[in-house]
Amino acid sequence: MQPIIKKQENGSTTFEGIIVSSQHIEDIFGNNVIQQSLDQFNYRILDQNGNCYQYPQKQFTPASERSSTELPPLSFQSTINVEGSQWQLIILPKVSLEDTSIELLRSILVAGIALSALVALLIFQILNQRTKLTQLVKVKTEQLHDQNVQLESAVTYAEKSAQIKSEFLANMSHEIRTPLNGIYGFSQLLLETELTKQQSNFIKQMDTSVNHLMTVINDILDFSKIESGNIAIESVPFSIYKLIDFIHNSLNENAKEKGIDFNINILSDIKPDLLGDIVRTNQVLLNLCSNAIKFTNKGNVTVNIYMELVDPTDSSSDITLRFEVVDTGIGLTPEQRKGLFVAFTQADTSTTRNFGGTGLGLAISQRLCQLMGGEITVKSEYGVGSTFTASMVFRQNKNIIIVDGLDESYEPPLKLLVVDDNPLALDVLQLHLTKMNAVVTSFDNGKDAVSAFI
Repeated sequence: MQPIIKKQENGSTTFEGIIVSSQHIEDIFGNNVIQQSLDQFNYRILDQNGNCYQYPQKQFTPASERSSTELPPLSFQSTINVEGSQWQLIILPKVSLEDTSIELLRSILVAGIALSALVALLIFQILNQRTKLTQLVKVKTEQLHDQNVQLESAVTYAEKSAQIKSEFLANMSHEIRTPLNGIYGFSQLLLETELTKQQSNFIKQMDTSVNHLMTVINDILDFSKIESGNIAIESVPFSIYKLIDFIHNSLNENAKEKGIDFNINILSDIKPDLLGDIVRTNQVLLNLCSNAIKFTNKGNVTVNIYMELVDPTDSSSDITLRFEVVDTGIGLTPEQRKGLFVAFTQADTSTTRNFGGTGLGLAISQRLCQLMGGEITVKSEYGVGSTFTASMVFRQNKNIIIVDGLDESYEPPLKLLVVDDNPLALDVLQLHLTKMNAVVTSFDNGKDAVSAFI
């Protein structure tokens, strides 16, 4: 095997292909000179590894099986280099040469002619084979070049098509959103007028449909942007507490309507002021939490927040936030988990009919997490519940104007009354206030709180 190297105009070299040459050793002995001298000579060819081929015996002997035998005094030898391999050609007399000078010269002449013929034929065959293979490589290279041109053209066409699709979806999204916003706005105005109970109910159902349709449109547009690479992750200052308030205020009512508890806990020391894309982070958490509430009919949905340094040895390094969304819902089978993050798929064919959705939410959320340096993982047991963990990387905000008062304490100790019907939220509030040197009295209902002070 020999490489074909092409030198470029700038002096660099490129690998163009490989020439592989093979031939039958026996073919080179078909020359008339060799055939006519078979009654006088035996022939041997030794390769660079010591393997031996004998003619006319047509016997191949590996180097490992050869015995080192001395050659007769009047044997004829020639060493040639063939494509980087060193071969040795040997001609051995079958009978002892006559002592007369004429007979000896005649034998030398015949052996020399045979040796020359062997070398010439061998080199000719190899070069001829190489020429053919070089031409073949050239043809194949030209074919590959044509294929590359076609592939480049196809890639350009696909990129242009993707751009056209993205622009079309963006325009269509705008065209659809405008009348939808009008419908939603006028429905809100109608609700402020005098309506019968039935009319009010119809308008509220219309609002629900409008919001659902808007969600579908937003999902399709986001997915199109991600697929075309036109989505950008921003880096703006935000507080983790603002994110928690947004998620809680957005979904707490939905959870109450289903009779389930919705809790958000911070389970590690945090640096609340960060730099990142809060809009996309909210989008991921809203999707995970709304799914958890949607697929949970009893029990609770809890969001546990963990924070850790990307580089534990550097207190100023980037921070990884992990949002662990735990529910007591319907759960997933191992088969259902396989296609969970594939676009336009859901746990089973009945999911869309029972719960609605495009099947894009989790696929979009996974891609957004990946764009923010993390991912979404899932653990689930069918009929028991699921745990979705979304991780994202954020920078620390070191240009804070107002620092959150996590280390503040009340001096002297302040007596506080805390009332919350959510036991978990009550415990969290009491824990934080106690750390701030407050004396906390807590109740889980207003009636008991009022009675304690009468």
